[in-house]
Amino acid sequence: MPLLEGVSPIRRTLPYLQAGKLVFKDRVKVMTLNYRVDERAEVIRKHRLAHPVNVNDPNVFQQRPWYIQSHPAHHGIQAFDHWNVPQIQYKNPHIQIASFKNQAPAPFIACYMDDGEEVLFDVDNHTSTQILDRLIKVLGKSEETLALEALAAEKKDNPANFGKNCSRFCICNVPGQVPCPSLVPLPKHWRGKYHHGFEDEDD
Repeated sequence: MPLLEGVSPIRRTLPYLQAGKLVFKDRVKVMTLNYRVDERAEVIRKHRLAHPVNVNDPNVFQQRPWYIQSHPAHHGIQAFDHWNVPQIQYKNPHIQIASFKNQAPAPFIACYMDDGEEVLFDVDNHTSTQILDRLIKVLGKSEETLALEALAAEKKDNPANFGKNCSRFCICNVPGQVPCPSLVPLPKHWRGKYHHGFEDEDD
């Protein structure tokens, strides 16, 4: 299966994507991640077959020439981008998410609201779990809100539901269903007292 190929294929499985906890509030429109990565490691990863350097050699990543190298303070947001961003994209399909690498000296996350407001998160030396918890606390929907929205979506999406707060109050509104007996009397052979011979017993 093509979805089970590549780096960390579990990130593209449906159970993993559905396990995401972060659902942004409606006013959040864009989220950007800014951090630094090893430029040489990126070149080797993208051109693994064409690059003459042995990727498995640990001494390759210990050298410090002119190219940019990642600091341990950026490892948390790197893991967040690798493991948590796919879940966030699945849970928030209408939000634009972009990652900018080697454009800022310190790692941070910027979220942009629908009114132009910008919310910045300093994630220096933060783990991926800490970053996720901060985003949920500041810009994420609460569990009570998610439960109410899920219940409302279930009532709205399922055409078999009827009653109060649904698209139709009674099933008799559905074309092809039997109308309400209070409005249109049922045929006598459908009624039990006529079928069983109790037609003389009027209520």
